[in-house]
Amino acid sequence: MSQIPSLKFRMANLAKLEFVAKIHLHANGLGQTIVDGNDASPEENTKAMIFLRRHIHKALKSEYVVVDEPLVLWKALSERYDHQRMVTFPRARYEWTHLRFQDSVRVQLCYAQNYLLDEAMW
Repeated sequence: MSQIPSLKFRMANLAKLEFVAKIHLHANGLGQTIVDGNDASPEENTKAMIFLRRHIHKALKSEYVVVDEPLVLWKALSERYDHQRMVTFPRARYEWTHLRFQDSVRVQLCYAQNYLLDEAMW
């Protein structure tokens, strides 16, 4: 198994963790474990849980210690952080568009980079 560092759940890392986890689970034939209506075996569910629990932050491990299904864990984390995505991103976008700077060349460069990152996230 590849060594993927445990990612802290911040907005910047959420998309990365989601992407890496899905790729890893699909590559190991476990992608169906995080899909509604799956017919995964108990062994597949266990392997998926081992992977997911290994790569989430320590605080989340202790918070979701009683969760034993990968789909339940996946949905709980998605609900928790999708809500933050819906609240945090629009506010950050609003604040960014309403900033005023003296150095317009740097601002345009930063805006272009921010736009590219924003498009990659959505």
